[in-house]
Amino acid sequence: TIRTMESLTQSVASAIQSSDYARLSAIFSSQWQSLGQGEQRTLASHFIKTAIASPSFFPDAFRSPQIMTVITTTLNHLPPTVENAADNTLRQKIFDFKLNDEEDYSTAARMLAGSRMDENDEGSMYVNEGGFHHNNDTENEVKDERTVTLMLRYKSTYARVLDANRKFLPAAMKYHDLSTAYLHTDAIDADDLLSMLGRAVTCAILSPNSAQRQRVLGLVSISSASSTMKHIFLQ
Repeated sequence: TIRTMESLTQSVASAIQSSDYARLSAIFSSQWQSLGQGEQRTLASHFIKTAIASPSFFPDAFRSPQIMTVITTTLNHLPPTVENAADNTLRQKIFDFKLNDEEDYSTAARMLAGSRMDENDEGSMYVNEGGFHHNNDTENEVKDERTVTLMLRYKSTYARVLDANRKFLPAAMKYHDLSTAYLHTDAIDADDLLSMLGRAVTCAILSPNSAQRQRVLGLVSISSASSTMKHIFLQ
């Protein structure tokens, strides 16, 4: 078994170096089935770390259906932690590629939403969001409806990542920001904006008591002055 794992890890590294997509597909399909759960997790982690470290494997590999299948398989069979959060790095790379090169918003959102976060990851997500806004300039300066919609898609995905990882206070703030999207575009349905405000309320209530929590609740209370929001509280 040890020799088998050594052989497979060497094969994975070699296939990544030569961009041998067919070889990687074979490893993570037929040969993959003969491994135990622990070995699968080890090999999945090895693939992701080696692929991320390669200077030439990505982004070209993202264009291969075979490699996208391999990526899906490995992301679903990881140990509790991966060195240097390489799985999050991979998800971010896929997010950027799908968003900017293919405009595949659905896949981009699913990949980013699966990110595993600790406090350091949360900080890096804030940096990534800041970079996104910087690259697209400010909302006041960018009038193109498509760009505004793109930013809202990113914010919505980010808010859900925070929510899913029980980062309730920052999630509440992001949901509240999204609920004011009508200030920038009329492309968002009123019910969706209302739903975001409702999620902001829920996340704020679930977050630990703090001065920042009270501030968020205050912002939500101001927004809830509308008759529509009152309807939510009465339900």
